[in-house]
Amino acid sequence: MNEKYNDCVEQISCLLFKALIEREKDLTENIRKIDQDLLSLLHMVGLQVMSMLLSWLGNKVTEEVKGIGWRIHRKSKIKYTVIFGELTIQSPYLWNKSLKQGIRPVPQKLGISHGNQSLAVKRALSELGSEESFEQAAKRFQEHYGFSGERNKVRREVETIAQKAEIYVSKRLKDAQKKGEKSLFKKPQRILLELDGCHLRTGLMIPSEKEELTTKRKLKKKSRKIDSAHRYIPQKRLKIPGATWHPDTINPMLALRIIKANDWWSDFWSYLIEKNLA
Repeated sequence: MNEKYNDCVEQISCLLFKALIEREKDLTENIRKIDQDLLSLLHMVGLQVMSMLLSWLGNKVTEEVKGIGWRIHRKSKIKYTVIFGELTIQSPYLWNKSLKQGIRPVPQKLGISHGNQSLAVKRALSELGSEESFEQAAKRFQEHYGFSGERNKVRREVETIAQKAEIYVSKRLKDAQKKGEKSLFKKPQRILLELDGCHLRTGLMIPSEKEELTTKRKLKKKSRKIDSAHRYIPQKRLKIPGATWHPDTINPMLALRIIKANDWWSDFWSYLIEKNLA
């Protein structure tokens, strides 16, 4: 998509460059912080463009409906959040006298409803919320994107996406089984576990070429590839101080973290977009 707008990027870049060298004083001294100011400008540009685009699309779908017997009965506005900030757009209610029913073209045609967020916002909120507490995730979102994410909004979004993540993980495992990828489900001959009351270490045992016995326990020596997955997948998020989880949310949250740990994050969001689930 970006290649389509190379000419626009060049024009905007030249415009901002000229504005900066003309309007900013002491550029030599402030060059190390000018990129932060430029980022804020680009956010403002993005927000303005999205506002214009959504207004244009809203008017377009409304006019299309008006042409087939519908009339605006009530003008109302909805709030919609994009990655650049929150927007307020027109969402009129139209009434058809002969059919005796009403519609809202913006939610029905564009899939935009009051209080909803764009895919980019949902992805950012769910990624941050899967790593830290919902309160900390909201603070990090505000720090990175310049506007409030709100704790409850983060929680609702993460829990919604996590439910879909659980379905996605189950689907990937079933697909792997169908393709005969037995390596995902191969059972080792012997597993050594270390239990300390709250930790379960996971490991993959690889037999050595020579069957030598250990000194103390007289077990066959293995080349151990130990990965403390329990620490950075479930415990790092689910066992943070003060966290209390509803039983129904544990597996979905684990699925969300498994997706990230396996580098399935981009594929997961492509799946949600393709299936129109996000």
